[in-house]
Amino acid sequence: MDRSGEGSTPGAGLSELKDIYRKTLDALSDAIHVVDRDLVVTMCNETLCAWNRELGLDDQPTGKPLFEVYPFLTEGVSDEYARVFRSGERLFTEERTEVAGSFFVTRTRKLPIVRDGIVTEVITAIDDITEKCRAEDALRQSEEKYRTLLDLTPDPVVIVQDGVHKLVNQAFVDTFGYSREEVASGLHFLRLVPEESLDMVRRRYEERLAGKPIPRTTETDLVVRSGRRISCEATAALIPYEGRPADLVVIRDVTDRRRAERALRESEEKFRTLAEESPNMIFINDMGRLVYVNRKCVEVLGYSREEFCSGDFNYLKLIAPEYHREQLANFEKHVRGEQVPTMEYAIVTRGGERLAAIISTALIDYEGTRAILGIVTDITERKRFEEQLLAYQQELQALAAKLSSAEDEERRRLAGDLHDHVGQTLAAAKMKLGALRRLADCDECTELAGELGDLLDRTIADTRSLTFQLSPPLLHEMGLGDAAEWLVEQVRDEYGLDVELEVDLPPAEPGGTVRGLLFRGLRELLLNVVKHAQADSARVGIAARGGSLEVSVRDDGKGFARDAQSAGPGSTGGFGLFSLRERLAQLGGRLEIGTAPGGGGVVRMIVPLKVNTGTDAGTDG
Repeated sequence: MDRSGEGSTPGAGLSELKDIYRKTLDALSDAIHVVDRDLVVTMCNETLCAWNRELGLDDQPTGKPLFEVYPFLTEGVSDEYARVFRSGERLFTEERTEVAGSFFVTRTRKLPIVRDGIVTEVITAIDDITEKCRAEDALRQSEEKYRTLLDLTPDPVVIVQDGVHKLVNQAFVDTFGYSREEVASGLHFLRLVPEESLDMVRRRYEERLAGKPIPRTTETDLVVRSGRRISCEATAALIPYEGRPADLVVIRDVTDRRRAERALRESEEKFRTLAEESPNMIFINDMGRLVYVNRKCVEVLGYSREEFCSGDFNYLKLIAPEYHREQLANFEKHVRGEQVPTMEYAIVTRGGERLAAIISTALIDYEGTRAILGIVTDITERKRFEEQLLAYQQELQALAAKLSSAEDEERRRLAGDLHDHVGQTLAAAKMKLGALRRLADCDECTELAGELGDLLDRTIADTRSLTFQLSPPLLHEMGLGDAAEWLVEQVRDEYGLDVELEVDLPPAEPGGTVRGLLFRGLRELLLNVVKHAQADSARVGIAARGGSLEVSVRDDGKGFARDAQSAGPGSTGGFGLFSLRERLAQLGGRLEIGTAPGGGGVVRMIVPLKVNTGTDAGTDG
C-alpha cells in the first residue's frame, strides 16, 4: 500500500471500511441495526433481514423509521433510545413481544456510536432468546411437576449426592421428622442408618456409585429423628443430578407389613402346633390337592406326608365309594363359596379298614388363594358304643315290656282272685248274714245285723272297684275306648269334675300291656287334675296320629309350673308322672307336659301303635 496516499482517495478508503464493517455485521449471529438520532435505520445486517422475514416484517428496513419497521414497539423503547443518545451509556434490556399472535422474547443491547463527543448513532444488537426461554420454562415446569409428583408420592423419596440429601419429598419429612431446612443444611444419609447396618449401607452406596452390579433393593431398619426405628425397603438407582451422579432412593415403610408377617408366622406356628397335637385329623385341600395334613392323618390313615401332598394323590380314595358323589357335591359348593354342613361318612385307611367319621369343612385363605380346611373326627369307637348302647336299650325295653306284661298278667290274676274268691266269699257272707238277721229275736241283734250288712255292702263295692282298678274286665273285653268311658263316668260321679271324652281309635288297638298302661296313666292324669289343677272341667282325647296312639288330658285349671314339665320325682308333677314317663319310655313312647291354649294344663301320652313287648303287647287284630 502507498503510505503517501498516492493512488487512493479518502472516499475510497471510507467505502472500503464500510464494506468491511458491513461484512462483519453480516457475519454476526445477532440481528443488528443502526439508527440515527431521528430513529431512522441507517444500516442492518443479513441476520436482521432474515429475522424480519420470519416475523412477517419489512426485510429491507434501511432508510426507514424504526417505528415504521417495528410498529409494535412501545413508547418505552423511544425513551430508551433517547436515554442512550443523551447519556452515551450502554443499555441492556429484555422484552416479550407479540407479533401476529405469536410471542417472542429478545435480549437487546443498545450501544452508542460517538463522533466528536456526540452520540450520532446507536447500534442495536437483538438476540432472539425465545427458544431458550421456552426451554427454561419447560424445564422449570418439568421441575415443578417432578417436585409435585414427588410430594404426592406416598413413599419417602430422596436424592443423595456426596453422601448428603439434596432433595426430599413431603413423605420423607412426614416419616422421618426432618424439615426441609434441616435437609438443606446438609443432612448425611448415614444419619438415618442404625449402627449395625452402617458398613453394609455405606458399602452398597459406594459400589453403586462405582457402577458395580448390586441389588437395587435393600431391606434394613432406619432411624427417624425421634430415635424410633422403622423397618424399610430402600430401592436406589443412579441418576444425573445437576450434572453429577447421584442416588435416587425410594423408601417404603414396611413396619406394619413386617408386623403382620410376624403375626402371620406366629399364627401359623400356633395353628401347626394345635393341629399337630389335635386328636382329630386335620387337612388343607387346595382345590383338589392336599397341601397339609397333620400327624393324626398319618397315624390313622397310614400314608406319609409326602404321599398325601404329592401332586398325584387322589384324596377320594380316602372316602368310601358310596360317599363320593356327596363329597364331590360338597367340594363344588366350596368352589362356589357356599357353606357346607358337617357330614358323617366312612373313610378308608391304606390297609382297607373302614372307619366311621364326621367331617367339618370351611373355606380359608391359604398362601394367597382359597382353600378348604377340614377336620375329621374318628367316631368308630363311639359308633360301636352307640350300637352296644342301642342293643342294651332294646334288650332293656324288651325286658321292661316283659315285666310290664307280667305285671299286667299278675293284675289280671289278682283281679280274678278277688272276684272269684274274695268276692264270692263276701257274697256268701252277706247271704248268711241275711239268714241270721231273719232268725234274730231281739231288736239289738237285728240292728247289729243291719250294720254288719252295710259293712259287707261297702266291702263288696270296694272289692269290685279294686278289681276293676287292677284289671278292668271291660278293658280286655271291650277295648280302651269303653274302659275310658267308664273311667270318665266314675270321675264325674265321684269327684264332680266335668269331663268330656273324644275317642277315635283305629280298628287294631294296642296290645293288652299297652292298653293297661294307657288306662292306668289316664286314671293317674285325671286324679292329678282333681287333686292339683283346681279345674272345673277337663277334656280327654284318644286318637291315632300317624304310627302312634295319643291319649291327652286338657284342663282349665292353673296349669303346670316350669319345673313340673320335667316330671321328675321331686317336681310338682309328683312321682306318679315320673313313673308314668319311665314306663312309657320303656315301650318306646313319651310323656309331654305343657300349657293348653287359653290356659290350663295339657298332658299327652304317646306310644307306637306297634310295640314289641315279646308277649301280647302288640296290636290286637
